[in-house]
Amino acid sequence: LTDSQYQHLTPLLWVEVTSIFDQYKIPILKRKANIKNRRGNVFGVNLSSLIMRDMPRPNDTSMVPQIFQSILYQLNTRCLEEDGILRIASHQQKLNYLCSEIESKFYNDRKHVEFILSQATVHDLTGVLKKLLRDLPDTIFTMELFDMFYKCSLIPNREDQSTALNLLVLLLPVEHRNTFRLLLQFCINVINHENQNRMN
Repeated sequence: LTDSQYQHLTPLLWVEVTSIFDQYKIPILKRKANIKNRRGNVFGVNLSSLIMRDMPRPNDTSMVPQIFQSILYQLNTRCLEEDGILRIASHQQKLNYLCSEIESKFYNDRKHVEFILSQATVHDLTGVLKKLLRDLPDTIFTMELFDMFYKCSLIPNREDQSTALNLLVLLLPVEHRNTFRLLLQFCINVINHENQNRMN
């Protein structure tokens, strides 16, 4: 199914997933997200706004913000074997410089930003990635669905648990679902190199 076809299935997906939670008498809480951007260009901006700012790139139909694609490309191509890739913190001064350059120049001097990303250490890149995720006004799993994702662990039947998780992923907005897929692929790549990076 295409992303637009999933939108027509949303009411059915809601019925399916809530019936699983009801079956196990697990209460669910739907919260409203704070979707207001924090007046930034890149950091503190929701995923849909980032994608709208990226739109001039004609060949990109991934619905994943370019900044996430750029950072994950660098991490996947040259950093997977680095010891403690996600565990060791970045040097704060370098991280602040990198974030400042991305914030001020990502949309008007992309070549410069791509160059400094290519020169950044693995721990600086993961620091930027973590900051991007922390600063999102609405989380990758969205505030509306977050409680349900969390409470899937309370479903005792593994098959129903897996079905509920799959339904919740399908209920995510397309930009959240595709960004999650890219992040998940990166985590799988990290695990595949656990002998070198000690991140099992």
